[in-house]
Amino acid sequence: MPWTALPYGDRRTKEWAKRYNVQGVPKLVILETRTGFKVTDTARKDLALASQEEPGVKGVWKSWAKLLEINKGRGVKAA
Repeated sequence: MPWTALPYGDRRTKEWAKRYNVQGVPKLVILETRTGFKVTDTARKDLALASQEEPGVKGVWKSWAKLLEINKGRGVKAA
């Protein structure tokens, strides 16, 4: 997976922590690549649950895509 991460000590850490409500690490936030629109900030929990249930991770990806579509349709602002 091509995950993007901030290196330890990166100057953007505080800004992004505030923007995405990071209380601790590790934190997995799913963003739309082109716009930075926050899809979900519960990705770690979603993936942990998906590993125990059917349809598994593929179902999580589909649910995130649907969540993105719904939130954009509702006019939810990007983070």
